[in-house]
Amino acid sequence: MTVENPGAEGLGEVSLATGGHTESRNVLLKAGETAKVTFTDLSIAKDGSQRAQAGSLTKDFTVLPKPAGHAVSAPYLSINNAEGRMEQLDGAGFYITAAGDIAQCCLYRADTYGAAYRKAILSRNGSVVTRVENPDLHAAWAGEIGIMVRNDISKPGEPGGYVVLTASPSSGYYMQWDSSATGRVDKHSEMDGYTYWPGWMKLDRKGNTFIGYYSKNGSDWVKVGEAEVGGANDMQDAGVFTHLSSARFTDFKVENGTPLK
Repeated sequence: MTVENPGAEGLGEVSLATGGHTESRNVLLKAGETAKVTFTDLSIAKDGSQRAQAGSLTKDFTVLPKPAGHAVSAPYLSINNAEGRMEQLDGAGFYITAAGDIAQCCLYRADTYGAAYRKAILSRNGSVVTRVENPDLHAAWAGEIGIMVRNDISKPGEPGGYVVLTASPSSGYYMQWDSSATGRVDKHSEMDGYTYWPGWMKLDRKGNTFIGYYSKNGSDWVKVGEAEVGGANDMQDAGVFTHLSSARFTDFKVENGTPLK
């Protein structure tokens, strides 16, 4: 919502009531200043018709039930070498959870994950895109989710063209890759510290160069990082993954040739 300060500079509280709960945010405004206040990760227990209220303003909306899932089926494959759940949703969508030891909170410490993927689907010039959601409302959490590309996703720990585009609730969007042929990611791009939910992620491949992006709307892309990754096969596995976290992925697609815009 957009708020305006009609008085002197000071700290104000903005409240939003919805789903039987009230959430508040503090905002510091100068005299006459306006600002946008965003409420994310709201907990709404029931589906159906709902109402949000802020002061005298109200807005009605509808909460859809959780999509029904089933076992991952062809042409997709799956792996989960950690405790968790793996569900395929209607269309190119997945709900994936992968648990683990908090001491192994980062993918470079433990090459464990749940992943749904296509075998040998990404050529030397192509793109992988997906929309990501945070249905379990993870906030300041070190787990990781995103897009994974490697020569063989079914063989954790095996070196070869391994790169991931990551969204972490605690560290934002960043890329990770195996630079030393050890079978684990050991390099990463700068971490921006904030992840937008829902959002879009895109990983472009141009030979051995991989470029990661995120988007708030699926059309305007912000570059996350770029890496040269050795040992990549001409055709690589590509999919979506979670590590010590959970996520819902929709609109997953791989397109070879000219990278997707």
